[in-house]
Amino acid sequence: VVGVMMDDTQVYELARSLGDASAQLRLAVELADIGIWRHDQLSNRMYYNDRAYAVLGIQARPDGLSIEEVRSYIHPDDLPEVLASAQRALASDRPTDMQARYRRSDGSWRHVLTRRVVQRAPDGTPVAFLGVALDLTEQVERQREASELDVARRLATRRQREGPLGARRD
Repeated sequence: VVGVMMDDTQVYELARSLGDASAQLRLAVELADIGIWRHDQLSNRMYYNDRAYAVLGIQARPDGLSIEEVRSYIHPDDLPEVLASAQRALASDRPTDMQARYRRSDGSWRHVLTRRVVQRAPDGTPVAFLGVALDLTEQVERQREASELDVARRLATRRQREGPLGARRD
């Protein structure tokens, strides 16, 4: 009988710690409500996590979305900046940020902040864009409402100072 005895405790501990780290990362992404996406340059398809699909209001698709379909969701006024951001990312090894409005399946618009970086092959060829996205719609709406309230307050204060028919009451 020939046998081998091997202590694989170190390998087991490494695998367990990677599993723990992966679970913590998954929880952090869920808690922060982060959309994660990948734009594969070879297939020209976008792949999203469940949160990113939820922002668009569409069902998750394992085969991803064509880049043309994704661009059809972008507000026409924002599309030039989205394309320019992609070009800036291709010219750099640093992350680039941009904000754009995306039309949901119900016709409403979501304000989304995106950060992307280029994933490159060992020879430097772009392979994919990797990115994260945060839905800022609630913050944008709160800022808009606060701005409208401030304008209304200023008008009311001005009317109160001027009195009837625009006469100043100083």
